[in-house]
Amino acid sequence: MIYPNIEEIKEIVKEDDYKRIPICYEIYSDTKTPIEVLRRIKILSNHCYILESVEDSKNWGRYSFLGFDPILELSCQDNKLKIKGKSSFTDKKDSFNINTDEPGKYIRQIIKENKSPKLKNLPPFSGGLVGYFAYEYIKYSEKSIVLDGKNDDSFKDVDLMLFDKVIVFDNFKQKIIIIVNMEIKDDLVKEYEKTSNQIKNIVKVIKNYNIIDLLKEISKENITNKKTLEILKKIKLKTMKN
Repeated sequence: MIYPNIEEIKEIVKEDDYKRIPICYEIYSDTKTPIEVLRRIKILSNHCYILESVEDSKNWGRYSFLGFDPILELSCQDNKLKIKGKSSFTDKKDSFNINTDEPGKYIRQIIKENKSPKLKNLPPFSGGLVGYFAYEYIKYSEKSIVLDGKNDDSFKDVDLMLFDKVIVFDNFKQKIIIIVNMEIKDDLVKEYEKTSNQIKNIVKVIKNYNIIDLLKEISKENITNKKTLEILKKIKLKTMKN
């Protein structure tokens, strides 16, 4: 069962100025592993991650988090900030570029624009920014520090992506929790239905459905025709090789 339901969503929206609400669905993990599912979602997106939870001194964390297909990308290097994806900065443009010595101001605004509630029975992470802050990022908060070392590895000062879709392996309950963050708009029912369909498509990916048929289905809402064709060609070539 997908939860919370639409009536609960309507009540949650009244509590605060939330911009997104996590919608969830649970299935049994059976023989599926995080690495196996990661291989599948890599077909759908070039940008993926896997994170393992660490709890105190335990050797085995309870949760494994997987994400793919970020809705926004943010990076900054040598005061050059770039934002790609939907935000108040990009508006109708694909990307936003600016020179700034305060990238944190933009990061905080993006977090505010994607504010979501902490719901009961959900894992500690249900979507948001994933990435890294390099050592060099300290220069933006401590202006007196001068970093004159050479950046041989070409790491950005900060590199983050905003993920609204999360697949969580609960290693304790032996379950997989699929989470998609629903965008809050005027027509809540329409957005809830759209989000529920996204969840169902992710379940199909996990459960070994025909990936080409699935991509055709997903493309109707989430992927442009040009990108879909590129992905389908890539999968066809991989299938022929195997």
